[in-house]
Amino acid sequence: MHIQSRLDGVEGWIINDTIQDRYVPGGSFNEKIVDLKGEYGLRLQSKQFISQSFLILNTEVSLTRSIKTFSEISGENITMDFSLYGNAGYNIEGLNDKGSYDEGVHNIRYTPALKGEILLLPHEKMNYFLIIFSREFYFHLLSQPILLESAFVQNILNKKHALLTPDNKLNITAEMYKVINDIKNCNKSVGLKRLFIESKVMELFMLQVEQYENIQSQNHKPTTLRLNDKEKILEAKKLLEVTYASPPTLKKLSQLIGLNEFKLKTGFKEILNTTVHGYITELKMNKAKALINNGVSISEVCYEVGFKNPSHFTVAFKNHFNYLPSHIKLK
Repeated sequence: MHIQSRLDGVEGWIINDTIQDRYVPGGSFNEKIVDLKGEYGLRLQSKQFISQSFLILNTEVSLTRSIKTFSEISGENITMDFSLYGNAGYNIEGLNDKGSYDEGVHNIRYTPALKGEILLLPHEKMNYFLIIFSREFYFHLLSQPILLESAFVQNILNKKHALLTPDNKLNITAEMYKVINDIKNCNKSVGLKRLFIESKVMELFMLQVEQYENIQSQNHKPTTLRLNDKEKILEAKKLLEVTYASPPTLKKLSQLIGLNEFKLKTGFKEILNTTVHGYITELKMNKAKALINNGVSISEVCYEVGFKNPSHFTVAFKNHFNYLPSHIKLK
């Protein structure tokens, strides 16, 4: 399987390598850094891990105008996509697949062969993390009968393009961020590095599958909420999206939407698969990360998202993303 990717109008390849169509335990393992520059302040840096069975790209881009990335993969392939920050649109030729990668989301994609383009949108910083491997390696990861009856796997068996979740709305969890950072920052010796990273690819894949299965089980669980209750839960969600920096207490929130606290807590968990507190934290941390990416100082961000003490904010950010807010500023 040959993998190629380049930026429109920029000399040099982001990636131009070959991996095996079959699973090869052990084998060669290399790493390299690609550094490309273009007009209007365009800068792309891609750290890559290349084995005979999989390819990992940790790519950071800064740009002040839109630019297209052209990619092509010959042969069946699976891609684990993580949009760590920044946004992009994509269009895969011949597959009638258009959409967008929003900040903080992930997915798993299968294509019998891929040829397409990604439109990178103007952004001070953008970071996407991809793991590409063969169909055979995917089924090596699926050593247990996970998802074997799912539409996703059936499409793979029938060689039909597929996404694990068609709407690209799976959120990257704190556990996923931790594993990604373990891969990014691995400093083990070459022999151990391959084993370590392959184990982390498996762990990351299992976290994606586990999240998908949890959502599916929630979707098929009989609901105890009336339609009117669901509308009130969604009203609470919208209120929190506006007031997350200084949110109402649970008691006050239940009064505002006209639903008792018990139904608010259980309904929020049933519909949104998180607690009220967890959702507030997610809103605060995602807003904080976006502000830091856009050059706002950490002390300003702290107060913007509702923290009175910068050290408390730093601890909360580290607990959520598994890295310090200053890590973004250093990129």
